Amino acid sequence: MRDRENKVEGTLSTLLSIKFEVRKLRDVTSLNCILSKYQNLYCMSEASLMIGN
Repeated sequence: MRDRENKVEGTLSTLLSIKFEVRKLRDVTSLNCILSKYQNLYCMSEASLMIGN
């Protein structure tokens, strides 16, 4: 009986860590998205400055 409880606990903690990793991945993805948007804005403003000169 105790062995089965340990297995269930192990599975639960594995699922929780996977969920945490996925959440971290999603945060990183959205961060990359924000960074690339910012980079695009920066490139566009640089280009418009060059064209303006």
